[in-house]
Amino acid sequence: MEKVSDETRTLHRSMRDLVALSALPAVWAGYQPRQVAEGLAEVLLSTLRLDLVYLRLPAQTEGQEVEVARTAGGPTQPTRPGTLAERSRPG
Repeated sequence: MEKVSDETRTLHRSMRDLVALSALPAVWAGYQPRQVAEGLAEVLLSTLRLDLVYLRLPAQTEGQEVEVARTAGGPTQPTRPGTLAERSRPG
């Protein structure tokens, strides 16, 4: 009987998270790209229970790319844009 209860709780949490995720674009209306990326990273980290979230948004103009990383321990600050991307490439 407890297994059904655990499954029900998991389903309930998943549905709640899905509804919350679907509302984010309305919340972010008018935000700057960095604010959206930081918020999305936080949401993904907590919702998916990840150890690391890395987002990189390409720049529309030179030097304007957005790079955000979050770990379970808090935000990380790369020394320069692209640092985490370079380190995570295979090879």
